[in-house]
Amino acid sequence: MNFQKQATLFSLLTIITLITGAFVWSTTPQASYIPFAVQIQPYKVDFNRTGYLQPYDLNGALSLSNSGLLHETGNGVAVTTRLLFDSSSICIKGMVLKKCSFSDLQTGVKLQVLGLYLGESVKVVEMKFSD
Repeated sequence: MNFQKQATLFSLLTIITLITGAFVWSTTPQASYIPFAVQIQPYKVDFNRTGYLQPYDLNGALSLSNSGLLHETGNGVAVTTRLLFDSSSICIKGMVLKKCSFSDLQTGVKLQVLGLYLGESVKVVEMKFSD
C-alpha cells in the first residue's frame, strides 16, 4: 500500500473516531449536567432549617398532612413547624431525588428542609435526609 492510500485511510479512521467520540460524549448525563439545586429551586426560599421529622399534631400519626419539623430557632428555642407538601415537593436521599411521598416519612429522622412560609406553615420545596 502506498503512502497516499495509508494517509487517506488514517484520515478517514481519525474522522470516524472523532465523530463517534463526540456522539458518545454528548449523550452521557455529564454532558447536560445541571446541579439539582438550580433545577428544583427556581425561586427564593425563605425557610432553611435542619431538624427532626415528627407528627405536627402529636396525637396523630405521621403523614404528609400531619408532618412537622422539630428545630431550633435563632435564640435556641425548640419549635415544631408544620410542613406542607404538594406535587412539586422534592425529597433527597443520598443521590436520589424524587417527589415526596408517605413512604419517605419516618419519625425522628434528621433532615434539612428548604421551603416557603405560608402563614405559620412551610411549603416544602426540598427535603434532604441526612446520611
